[in-house]
Amino acid sequence: MESAIQTVSKTSLWVGRIISTLVVLFLLFDAVGKLMKIAPVLQAFTPDSPPASRFPSGRSCSPARSST
Repeated sequence: MESAIQTVSKTSLWVGRIISTLVVLFLLFDAVGKLMKIAPVLQAFTPDSPPASRFPSGRSCSPARSST
């Protein structure tokens, strides 16, 4: 049985590496913002996000809802 070995161009390889690096950097930036409890980050949590109380010494990040 023949083995199917495909070569990838150097350009495609570097584009993949760059995109992967950007995704990882974004996720790290997001995690650091949440762990440092930066006010704008906590305010940006949506109701679908995990509550800030799940993080160490967290406080509520849900916006105050009016009872009207």
